[in-house]
Amino acid sequence: MEIQAGDIVELKSGSPKMTVAFVSKEGYCYCTWYDFNSFTWHEQVKIYTVLLKKCE
Repeated sequence: MEIQAGDIVELKSGSPKMTVAFVSKEGYCYCTWYDFNSFTWHEQVKIYTVLLKKCE
């Protein structure tokens, strides 16, 4: 199951749900999410795809 831009993902170890904005050929994604607890928008965080899983 390949991760693509627009997928909703989370870290395999647990995290907020994130939206994949960009997938690189080098094996990482840029993800964005909104933290409802602190009302903070997080943009363009670089995360390696091996650390992510798709949300159901």
